[in-house]
Amino acid sequence: MLHLPFARALLLASVLAGSGLEAGGIEVSVSPRVVYRRSSCRLEAKVGAGAEGGDAIRWEAGGGRLCGEKGARVFWQAPPAAGPVRVRARLLRGDEVLDGEFTIEVREPSRAGMVRVPAGVFTMGDSWTDVTEPHYLPTSENKHDRPAHPVYLDEYLIDRCEVTNRQYVSYLEAALAEGLLRVEDRYVLGEHEGAPVPFFRFSMEESPLLPKKRPTLEGAISWDGSRFQIRKGSEEHPVVDVTWTGAAAFAAYYGKRLPSEAEWEKAARGTDGRRHPWGNELPTRYHANVNKHYPGLTPVGKFSPRGDSPYGACDMLGNAHEWVQDWFNDDIFADVASDVPVRNPTGPEWGGMDHTVRGLAWNDVTLATPRERSPLSWRYSWSFEFSYGDGYADGRTGFRAALSP
Repeated sequence: MLHLPFARALLLASVLAGSGLEAGGIEVSVSPRVVYRRSSCRLEAKVGAGAEGGDAIRWEAGGGRLCGEKGARVFWQAPPAAGPVRVRARLLRGDEVLDGEFTIEVREPSRAGMVRVPAGVFTMGDSWTDVTEPHYLPTSENKHDRPAHPVYLDEYLIDRCEVTNRQYVSYLEAALAEGLLRVEDRYVLGEHEGAPVPFFRFSMEESPLLPKKRPTLEGAISWDGSRFQIRKGSEEHPVVDVTWTGAAAFAAYYGKRLPSEAEWEKAARGTDGRRHPWGNELPTRYHANVNKHYPGLTPVGKFSPRGDSPYGACDMLGNAHEWVQDWFNDDIFADVASDVPVRNPTGPEWGGMDHTVRGLAWNDVTLATPRERSPLSWRYSWSFEFSYGDGYADGRTGFRAALSP
């Protein structure tokens, strides 16, 4: 997947007297230009005039891991530590050997705006099954978080706030400037696993199977033909109308990733089994943007610190739903639960529907009675309602990123 701008690194073979691609030179493009530890990039070699046989190029790396060592295009995974890594491209042309070396500077992702969640065990899910309780709501989503079970997670960092419209537009503009995205009438199109897919939709909940000729531009971000615009007053609202692939691409752009379901839930509720991020106190309009207290999305961090989780993460209940890394599976908790803590679960290996959504949105109602199940264990997949796969975006769904230290 392409996430960052291309950078051109010229490899001068020993037989070259000048620069460029003359006399059989090799030019290598590195994408992304900024490579973070543990992230992947694409190395692509272009052979100059008089030197044929790009498929015969062989690659060597002084660190990390090459996914394939021969061919004009290979993928390279950076090592777990930051620092310079030497990479060599070698072309065998008859009796001649053209060698070129260049350095990839592996960087450390920024931790600004993130909170730390220490390693340890917490209780994930909910075992509340009192269907006779008058406040029980028998919906399709509130039966997939059973049973409660212990989970161990290594230390990680997670964004304190949901990603905002301002932050997402900055990403779109940078990627667009380097030709990694293109803007269509209805969406911004990027590349995921070699295929073009929507990253962002201008029209809220618009079906890709029933496209409109022009976008309705219902959301906060629009396109004026030359640049992205944010509706005034919405700059610090959480970005919505973003697909799962668009969320994952944003995270990777900055050397991060989407949190797993388990990471999201622990960051939201801590280790004491609380029903809300701030504790068991009933939610009010001063704790979270939920229960329709407000007519729509609110700026991220508006309810901090009163509504924060034990680790200082805000808006983990209300405002916008959030994409997480895991594929959705109805029975995954029952499949993995035991008395022995599950270690660093990442969900199913693949999914036939869609990825998981966590957290409640601004217009979701949490009754919050003394015997009500925890809204922090709520888990959902939009494929229950819309079978659009990774091309689907929702006007109430955003995301935040995570990072392994």
